[in-house]
Amino acid sequence: MATPANNANIMPEIVYKNECKIIYGLLFKIQNDLGTNFQEKHYQRAFEGHLNENKIPYEKEFPLEVNYHGNILGKFFVDFTVWNKIIIEFKTTNIITSDHLKQVLRYLQASDMKLGLIVNFRQRPLKPVRVLNSKVSHSRDSQAKPLA
Repeated sequence: MATPANNANIMPEIVYKNECKIIYGLLFKIQNDLGTNFQEKHYQRAFEGHLNENKIPYEKEFPLEVNYHGNILGKFFVDFTVWNKIIIEFKTTNIITSDHLKQVLRYLQASDMKLGLIVNFRQRPLKPVRVLNSKVSHSRDSQAKPLA
């Protein structure tokens, strides 16, 4: 019979736990301040402002190329990449669908990143959806610093 101590050894580690704690705090603040009725671009601008204030490295509308046998088939544009390792996709919809999940999974596969977050600002309480790229076993090593 498994004991609680044994179960702790088989529990998977939360990917980028510290970084997500910081990101979630910013996202919750934005929704608390703005509510649920604005457009994606308004939430994106608020998020970008918080990233700048807190000196968190990011890229907005980050371009990803789709390569097939050395040929570029096209590009995706990701809402945000943070710390060059987490993709964040903003939504303002009634429900997150399987198409939204597949969209972020495509971004993760094209970027070779491990974690993507889908953030739907219409939903209260805010519940970012974590999407993991199972084809990536590594974690990028830059660490988040706690906000002052």
